[in-house]
Amino acid sequence: MGNFQIPMRKILLTTFFLVSSIVVTAQTKDVSCGTTEETSRETDSLLNLMRQSPGLMRARANANMNICRLAVEIDSDTYAEFAGDTAAIRRDVLKMVSWCSKIYEAEINTRLVVSVIRIWKPDEPDPFRGINDSGVWLTRINQMPLAVGFDKHIYLYTKPNNGFGGIAYLSGVESVSPLYSPQVLAHELGHNFSSPHTHSCNWPGGPIDYCSAPEYGCYDKSLEMLQVSSIMSYCNSRENTFHPLSREIMMLHAAGHFTSIGSAPEQVSLQPAYNAGQQDFFTFDPILSATSYQLSISQNPDFSGETITELPFNGFETSQLVAGTGYYFRIKAVNALGASDWSATSILSITPKNIGTPVITAPLGSDMRTETGSSVQLIFNAAAGASGYEIQISHALDLGFNNAIVNQTIPTTDFSFTIPYRMPMRWRVRAVNGSEKGSWSDHSFILPNVSPYNGFILPAGWNGQQTLTSFPYFYSMLDPISHVRVTIDDNSDFSSPISVKEQEPTGFFKDLPANQTLYLKVEEWNDNRIMYPEIPLTSYVMTLTTGSTKLPDKITFLTATDAKLFGALSQNMAVSNKYVWFEIPGTGYIRMHPINLDYQIFNRNTTDGLIGSGMLPRSVHSDKNQMVQFMSRGTYNAVRWSRPVNEDLTGESTVVQFYENVQDFDPDGKVAWSSQQIFWEKNGYVMQHRYFAPNEYIIQVKVSGTKVWTLISDLNDGSNRIVVTDLENPSYYETISHNTQPGIQNFIYQLELATNGTIWLRQLDSNTGISSVASYNGSSWTVYDRNNSPINSPYTLALAPNGIPYVLETGSQSSIYRFKDGAWENMEVEMPYENLSGAMYVDKYESCWLTSIFGVVRIATSGLLPVTLVSFEADKEEHAVKLKWQVEDEVDMLEYVVEHSTDGKKFEPAGRMEAAKKPYYELRHLYPAAGKNYYRLKSVETDQDFALSKIVTVTFPDAADPYLYPNPTQNTVHITLLPEQTGTPGRISVITMEGKKLVDKEVQLLKTSETVDLSSLPGGRYFIRIDNGKETISRPVELRR
Repeated sequence: MGNFQIPMRKILLTTFFLVSSIVVTAQTKDVSCGTTEETSRETDSLLNLMRQSPGLMRARANANMNICRLAVEIDSDTYAEFAGDTAAIRRDVLKMVSWCSKIYEAEINTRLVVSVIRIWKPDEPDPFRGINDSGVWLTRINQMPLAVGFDKHIYLYTKPNNGFGGIAYLSGVESVSPLYSPQVLAHELGHNFSSPHTHSCNWPGGPIDYCSAPEYGCYDKSLEMLQVSSIMSYCNSRENTFHPLSREIMMLHAAGHFTSIGSAPEQVSLQPAYNAGQQDFFTFDPILSATSYQLSISQNPDFSGETITELPFNGFETSQLVAGTGYYFRIKAVNALGASDWSATSILSITPKNIGTPVITAPLGSDMRTETGSSVQLIFNAAAGASGYEIQISHALDLGFNNAIVNQTIPTTDFSFTIPYRMPMRWRVRAVNGSEKGSWSDHSFILPNVSPYNGFILPAGWNGQQTLTSFPYFYSMLDPISHVRVTIDDNSDFSSPISVKEQEPTGFFKDLPANQTLYLKVEEWNDNRIMYPEIPLTSYVMTLTTGSTKLPDKITFLTATDAKLFGALSQNMAVSNKYVWFEIPGTGYIRMHPINLDYQIFNRNTTDGLIGSGMLPRSVHSDKNQMVQFMSRGTYNAVRWSRPVNEDLTGESTVVQFYENVQDFDPDGKVAWSSQQIFWEKNGYVMQHRYFAPNEYIIQVKVSGTKVWTLISDLNDGSNRIVVTDLENPSYYETISHNTQPGIQNFIYQLELATNGTIWLRQLDSNTGISSVASYNGSSWTVYDRNNSPINSPYTLALAPNGIPYVLETGSQSSIYRFKDGAWENMEVEMPYENLSGAMYVDKYESCWLTSIFGVVRIATSGLLPVTLVSFEADKEEHAVKLKWQVEDEVDMLEYVVEHSTDGKKFEPAGRMEAAKKPYYELRHLYPAAGKNYYRLKSVETDQDFALSKIVTVTFPDAADPYLYPNPTQNTVHITLLPEQTGTPGRISVITMEGKKLVDKEVQLLKTSETVDLSSLPGGRYFIRIDNGKETISRPVELRR
């Protein structure tokens, strides 16, 4: 708002909003709210109120529902847009307010009632005419109080607006909102009800969220986008709910400013007779205390054969009534405390219009769902007096058809429409005759159902192919706050589901029945009735045939462990020296151990604002030293480049802050870039290095020394090329393209610079359709394609930390190739997937990580440690288990630990062996437990990274003697006695090998399980002696320190 002044002692709050053909949402760019120069007592009172505890607020809230009366202003531009159809304007106003009222009734205990609608006509002194600025509109509405009772005064507009999308006085009366954006209306009324934005500094404890710069300057660090937020937030996806703190303060405002419902509503007052047009909208005076109405209508004065309809507000459609007919009707007002008597009977005469209103006849119901790319026939009834029809089609969220993708006049009552992309759409039609236009029809919908590869994707199993018994899936939601269910059943009626995934659009089905025909159904539905129809937006059933193949051992889908966490689509990943980092929008950054997959979440809250996620397209990279760096959005459009000193994100990190619009960065070259500019950070200052022409779009930037390699797309000729510049020499400029270098193709998709200086490209020759990988060794280019290598269709290229390139190839199956010793070799990873793709990263263990549509995937191309475990076996001996294992390629290994368990869950060390760079190892576990013994091998690297083998078991069903475990032990030894050795007093002693007694423990009654604490003894070999009065038994134990 800048210096915009309001001549009232109230805080002015504003909302940016964006209405497009796809979404209606609050913008995430920083906004500022204007205030008067004076600090008002009302503002001070509000701040004090916000600091009260929620418990106190709840105690003061009124239990009875409150009534907020709304006076609505509609300008002459909207009147003209509706061709003077005031009934349609009133209908739409009541629908929008009714949608908001449902939220306010459920959460604020307040019903919104439209007490008056003033529609300005072209021949009247419309105060909003000729003005396209919401700030001025708010001033105008503030200066023109109505001469009727109201609590809030709102202006709803449809014309272009050069100011803030919504604007309101905090704790005040007036607000401005778009007519067809009920979310903005709910937001601005929230300000009128005393709630600031959730990023206000005045909340107890500070801002609730940090999706935008906190208001009033209490914070200057990283912002972070939430996945789902509340109505008063600037976050991307907002649920139709208020944050609890907003809710409490709004309830207090309502209790202190509005009357409440204390009794059943009074009787509705009707005139003796009315006239209404056919297919019109009839309104009557509202009863303020009514929460709904009942309409009784009949052609008989005694109301025989009456039809009773529930009405959410004070109006109803006349579309089902016949022109030229008189109807008897009466209305009853209803609330939670009772109902009024029926109103006096009135007569409603339906008069024909000069131009009728078409009625949509198809598609309706489930027929509204159709495949993307298919043609759908839109059909409606002919309207009286029509010479043609105007039809509009727009996104389902575009309630006012402000961004219609179809807006044309047709001569017939049908229209063929092909769905261009997967997006729910609404459509309407009206009759025209010359310059005269009729009323718009009701809206209907066109819903793009999923189809193979469009909206719902499996990695395999389409077209009758067998699928694995465990597999991931991906569903593209039509609305991020919809409900989603994916079900698998062996019955086509889905009466006994095998597996059901709720609210997991990206998920994983595990251990399905093998060699069986199964049925999969994906459904999406949305409860927002003003935006979507009642039927499911998606309902798709497909048949699956499972084989006997299980998920390959070397492939790990993280969605199998936590689909809600790891199913979020993210292209931001970095491989550091010890971890893999990836961003999950709305959650933060995951730091994951590449072997055992242990993880920790870091975000704005856990790092005290050092980093923040979800604000930039690419936000995390690792440098040449494999240290991770982050780029976050700060307050007031700042960019924060954070360079932590460790991967715990503690200590003093270096943060460079600058104010540019960037999309990615290179940590080694200290450059960042937008779509057309490259910026260079030097000595803490950020300056522009290069600006590209408007037809040149930056795809990727890599830095080697002072040379900057920029992959750009030329929008003029559609080709891609590489431009080489120099950070220290502004005049240096070199172009690498298919016109300058043999072997370079006209479409370069990816550029990578290896640590040895080799340049790698992934490219396509659009003339031949041949994809290839090219490398430059400093003097010449070499091209690898299907003619001279096993690579046929490379999807992505990645360099390992040691500079070795890897290629992921997709097709009927997926494969990974590695370039080694001058040739490409298949890593022989079994990947029976045709849709396994995404950006790829390689860690130091040669595992490839994909940020795919199925979430993050780890593909182990070799052993997960610098050692290959060939085998791990356990052989039963008389009083021991011999553990033996074979290894290959042992490098940087510290030791091997054999771990033992009696339940397969809790493991303790049973013995250790130092890594000795030999292929065979063995170790004996003395006196194992009776029953089943579980063993696994822990291979420990010198930097403490480790991997666990598969579990092997040995059973000792008939143990004849007592046994000790674990043995060897570090602190405590457990003794298991046979039943015949228990039930009597006894002694348990610990004796050295020389016969010296160190521990002598008296036991009143020996049990089958006894414990001896050895923590105070030095490491070495001892005897455990058990004396039960009948016999004395000694067993050796090894204590290791």
